[in-house]
Amino acid sequence: MAEGLALHDAARYGKLEDLKRALANAPGGINERGCCSGQKETKTKQVKRTPLSWASEFGHDTCVLFLLESGAKVEIASTKGHKTALCLACEFNHAKCAALLLQHGAKADSVGEAHLWVNTNPLMMGCRFGADECIAPLLEAGVNMDKWYPIMHSKYGGDVYTSRLSHCTPLGIACSYGHDKCAAHLIRAGAKINLVGVANSDEGHSALMHAAGYGHDKCVHMLLGAGATIDLRDRYGLTALMLACKYGHATSAKLLLEAGANPSLRATPMLLCGIPVGRRLTARDLAKVDIEVVTLLDEWLKKNTSTSSTSPALPNQV
Repeated sequence: MAEGLALHDAARYGKLEDLKRALANAPGGINERGCCSGQKETKTKQVKRTPLSWASEFGHDTCVLFLLESGAKVEIASTKGHKTALCLACEFNHAKCAALLLQHGAKADSVGEAHLWVNTNPLMMGCRFGADECIAPLLEAGVNMDKWYPIMHSKYGGDVYTSRLSHCTPLGIACSYGHDKCAAHLIRAGAKINLVGVANSDEGHSALMHAAGYGHDKCVHMLLGAGATIDLRDRYGLTALMLACKYGHATSAKLLLEAGANPSLRATPMLLCGIPVGRRLTARDLAKVDIEVVTLLDEWLKKNTSTSSTSPALPNQV
């Protein structure tokens, strides 16, 4: 086994004594990117990482500390995905490793190359993968909670193979994937809950819209309790209630109705060559044939016939 490979293997598997021995034999390899013997040989492009990144990915905090004290550089990214050691620690919820890296100068706001799921920023990685224990040290390091990042994530009503490009804040991505603990950290720290997408390609969805569109009831309940604007509209005039109804999330729809969502609001008609066409649909129209949601709305409308149909002005970007 080559000296460089032994060094990376020791870091990957958390063998501190082997790591010390390998580094003593090859001190120049501490900041070199390399593969591990456990990687599949069938891959055309294997991921190459520094020993620090390998140790961080697998949560070996004693190895991380030793490497940092031995002069390991914290911002050297992997060859594939461009993930730093801090990104990897946050992706896999290794809070001790994340804290050590931050203490030794890792950038909490570093941004790498976009990949399949989310731009490689530590906070976004943590929120995407539900690494709730890593959120606190990142917030303490002064990371920007309200910054927008381009991401690819699954479409409403779809699966992981049907993705869409949009811009999200960390709170938005946490609510998209139902990571309520991550969302709670951000809300308590003062994250702006009514921000909506700003790029021309974005629908303009708030965190509440993301939570309702994917049916993450805990996040919906949390955002409503934090004062999220209920009838905020996206660029198509859709509200969180409309999204919940369209994609068959009855519990989220009920939470929104109980919080005061207006089921009589109508979406903006579609544009064809700049000309409005089609009907301005309500939440009831968007529910289509989902029996549970349709029944919920019919019963609600029957009990609350005096609900106002006045629509808030567009756009309402906070």
